[in-house]
Amino acid sequence: MRLSICLGIFLYVFISACSSPQKSFDKGDYEKAYKSALKNIKKGKKSRKDKVLLNKSFNELVKQKSNEAERYLRSNDLGDWEMAYLEYDDLLDLYYDGKVQLDNSHDARLAIIQREQDTLGVDIARNYYELGSMSMDGYYEEYNKAYAQDAFLYYEKTALYDADYPAIDSLREDAFDLAVVNVLVEVNAPFERIYEWEIDRRFSDIERESEGFYEISYERNLTNVDCTLEVDFSSIDSYASEDRSAQRFSEEIEDGYETRVDTSGNSTRVPLYRTVTGEVTTIREILTYRWRVAVSVFGSRDFCDFRNRNFETQEETFRERYEISGDRRAIPSGYESSRGDFDDEDDIVDEMIDDLYREISNYYF
Repeated sequence: MRLSICLGIFLYVFISACSSPQKSFDKGDYEKAYKSALKNIKKGKKSRKDKVLLNKSFNELVKQKSNEAERYLRSNDLGDWEMAYLEYDDLLDLYYDGKVQLDNSHDARLAIIQREQDTLGVDIARNYYELGSMSMDGYYEEYNKAYAQDAFLYYEKTALYDADYPAIDSLREDAFDLAVVNVLVEVNAPFERIYEWEIDRRFSDIERESEGFYEISYERNLTNVDCTLEVDFSSIDSYASEDRSAQRFSEEIEDGYETRVDTSGNSTRVPLYRTVTGEVTTIREILTYRWRVAVSVFGSRDFCDFRNRNFETQEETFRERYEISGDRRAIPSGYESSRGDFDDEDDIVDEMIDDLYREISNYYF
C-alpha cells in the first residue's frame, strides 16, 4: 500500500514536471515555457514535444519583445530607448542560450535584431555623448562641478553603449577630474581639550570615506577646498540621578530552647524558632553623560550638497548601594556590600566619540 502511494506521488510529480512547459505556454508565459522546455532538453530528454514547444515559445517571444521594443522606440525619451535596447538584449540572451536546440529558421531574424540593437546602441551612445558635451559647456561657463558630474555620468553611458566611441576614455577621465569635490573636515573641541587627541584619532578615519565625487581630507592645509564641514564639540554635560526600590525578606531563626521530659523521665532540649523580617532598599545611582556636536557647512550649494545639522550622544553608567532596616539576620548575604562601580570616564568618552563619528560619517558620506 505504501509503495503504491509513493509510486503515485512520483508519477504525479513526473507528469507535472513534463507538462509544466505546456501549462506555461497556455497561460501566455512564453519565457517560462521556453526556459522549462530548454531545461528538459538539456537534461537529456529527447521529447519531441519539448522541442516543438521550445520553438513555438521562442516565436512568441520574438513577436512579444519586438513589439515592446518598437513601442519604446516610438518615444522621444532616451530612457525609453534604453528600455528597447534591454528588450533586444533579453531576446538575444534567450536566443544564444538555446541556439543549439532551436531550429535554424530563427537565425536570419535574430541576425536582423542584433543589427538593430547595435544601431540603437550607437544612437543612444551619441545622444549621451551630446548631453555630456552640453554639460561640460555648462561647467566651463559657470565652473559648477555639478555640471562636470553630470557630464561624467553621461560619458559613462556613452561608453556603456559604444565602448569604441572616439576619445570617450579621455573625455570621461577629464570630466571626473573636474567633477571631484574636495571636502575638508575640521574639528574643534575648545571645551574638552583633554580629549582632542582621542577625537583626532577617530575622526581622521573620515578620509577613508572618500568615494565617488567626494575627496575627503581631515585637518589639512589645502588651497583648493570646495566644501568645508566644521565639526564643533560642546562641553560634556553630566548629571547624577538615582532610583530606589525596596524588598522585604523574612527568615525563621532559632531563638532559644525548651526542655521536655517524657514519661520515662528523660529530658530533651527542643529548639524554639521565630520569624524575623528585614527590608533592603536598593539605591541605583546613575551617572549620565551627554555630548552635543554642531556641524556647519561652507561652500557652493551648487555642488556642496550638505546641510547644517546637530548631533548628540548619551551614555549612562551606574552603581548600586543598599540601605538595610529591620533584623539583619533576615537579609541575604549578597546585600551586605555595594554592587559594582561607575565605569571609567575615559572609556565612556571613547564610546561617545565613536558614536558621534559614526553618526556624522553615516549622515554625510
